[in-house]
Amino acid sequence: MDRTKDEGLLASARGVLQHNWMGTFTRPTEHLYPHQWNWDSGFIALGYIQREPEKAFLELSSLMRGQWDHGMIPHIVFAEDPHDSYFPGPDFWESDQSDASPKDAVVSGITQPPVHGGILNLLLELASDSKEALEAAESLYDSIYRSHQYFYQYRDPNQEGLVYIRHPW
Repeated sequence: MDRTKDEGLLASARGVLQHNWMGTFTRPTEHLYPHQWNWDSGFIALGYIQREPEKAFLELSSLMRGQWDHGMIPHIVFAEDPHDSYFPGPDFWESDQSDASPKDAVVSGITQPPVHGGILNLLLELASDSKEALEAAESLYDSIYRSHQYFYQYRDPNQEGLVYIRHPW
């Protein structure tokens, strides 16, 4: 690709991120996936790090508000308006029935593979010498560590470093 095409592609990608920015997180799409998704937030943070590093770290911080007491980061943190037409919505998951679910967020009851430790490392590499990035990363470290502990404790039945994740369909 030539430089003009590269710049056009980058501008288009930035436009998608800007359009889907919800103030504290980025929805993957306006209609199909109108909430915050676990994996997506990690990779979206990488998209922000060069030009808007504060959004990169806010994206992950917003996701962590949905973390369960035992460390699981849910695959969906529902927006304030959970769009009743979205399925599977909060009523399907009934996450509020668990004592371990977060009290300040409406979330799903399953998770996705733990990509956030590696992503946080990449964010730090790409942010290079930024003191703000280091402080933001430090604020996320405990949540990400707890997430990994969750996988080892609850999702590695044979204690062999191979975790199990299952989606209901």
